[in-house]
Amino acid sequence: VDAIHESGSTLLSLINDILDYSKIAAEKLDIDAAPVSIRTIVQGVAELLSPRAAQKNIEIAAFVAPTVPAGLLGDEMRLRQILLNLAGNAVKFTERGGVCLEVHHVSSRDGLCRLRVDVRDTGVGIAEEDLALIFDEFSQA
Repeated sequence: VDAIHESGSTLLSLINDILDYSKIAAEKLDIDAAPVSIRTIVQGVAELLSPRAAQKNIEIAAFVAPTVPAGLLGDEMRLRQILLNLAGNAVKFTERGGVCLEVHHVSSRDGLCRLRVDVRDTGVGIAEEDLALIFDEFSQA
């Protein structure tokens, strides 16, 4: 039931992606600041992608460092959307081995918490000169 609910949420997220693109173009995109559980989001993304990973006979794992604070504010939907896109591409382009989502606490200052999210895989990788391209609209590296 949780997987079905998560899949429905992901479908809604994809529809919202399309709407967000038009909001970005119109400079009207608002970022939410609501209580968010990084651990729950990362676990949910890994669980959602696990059937696709299993079909390819690759592993998928998730790790959230114990130093990552539990009580954070953020935009859960957009964070899930970003992780799902990055991890989904990692699964898509990995033929053997696996994919791991990792979240680490970098620093906290002035009420802000800085995290580092790594998506590690044993796939083909991205050339150093193409890394910045993955954040451009409609780009592939």
